[in-house]
Amino acid sequence: FLSERGRIHHQEDSRILVFDEAQRTYEKGRVVLNKPLPDHEADLILAAQRGMFPHGGAVVVALVGHNQAINRGERGIKAWLEAADRGGWSFSIDDETLSLAEITERDKWSAHPKRKHLFHGHLRQSMRFYRNSAVEEWVGALIDGRIADAASLATQLGKHESVIWLTRNLSSARRWGKRHAIGGQRVGLIASGQARRLAAEGLFVDHKPDIADWMLTPGSDIRSSNTLETVQNQYQIQGLELDYSIVCWDADFRHNGTEWTAHKLKGEDWQNDSLINVAKNGYRVLLTRARKGMVIFVPKGDLSGEDKTRNVDFYDGVWEFLKKCGALEFED
Repeated sequence: FLSERGRIHHQEDSRILVFDEAQRTYEKGRVVLNKPLPDHEADLILAAQRGMFPHGGAVVVALVGHNQAINRGERGIKAWLEAADRGGWSFSIDDETLSLAEITERDKWSAHPKRKHLFHGHLRQSMRFYRNSAVEEWVGALIDGRIADAASLATQLGKHESVIWLTRNLSSARRWGKRHAIGGQRVGLIASGQARRLAAEGLFVDHKPDIADWMLTPGSDIRSSNTLETVQNQYQIQGLELDYSIVCWDADFRHNGTEWTAHKLKGEDWQNDSLINVAKNGYRVLLTRARKGMVIFVPKGDLSGEDKTRNVDFYDGVWEFLKKCGALEFED
């Protein structure tokens, strides 16, 4: 099986297929490998597996990340439940997984005649945050707009020396990263794939460095993430981890004092993007890549007022909201 997003592990004649990043399966009609899908991708995968073993005994293990759908047309957890239902497969899922907000018709799936209970199959917190699992909870509160919860979690993080740092100076952020990543540790610049006005800061999200070189070469190699010269976006970095990250925020995802809004640069100006959940999940991915520490860089925008795509209000709104949520500005 081939996939340009998730990783499918399949050994010839094996009855067990393990699909990592399984939430990323596309809907029917989405163009994949230059052809529109004739059916939902999850349905196609189950049908292919059944075709190989028509008499039964095949197992598909779908490893699904919650709130990790970051592309248009990705169907999330429900894709597999619906595909199993349509294909007559029995399925196992944990009660905690079924309780996630993104799963609709929860009662239907819970009492489904083909459903078998899966115990201990739900990972509540990402294991990457071995110092403090509250980092992922803080990100969730931030994205959901729960200021009080985020501020409280930030205080808890600070007590465990896991402060979420803020800066408006990219050079300061780079110095922070180089001070912290010692020996074989990794640090890197990451940003949204829609963060195209970071070009004014010398960061070009449309330039996609080879991810293997970026993640694996030593700091003495100019291709390495540790040089802090090139930036990776959420599509490249999803599923990967850094020891320290510098999250570079742009005007594609703003807070207006009341709620988050999403935007895409079209032509000479930003346009509203209706797919707010895709934008939220993209920033959720960016904010959860670091194992040990993170600094968020928020540009000041164009102080002259000439560049309308870098209006200072776009960035000030994000800056103030992050501070309300407990992130702390650091002095270089």
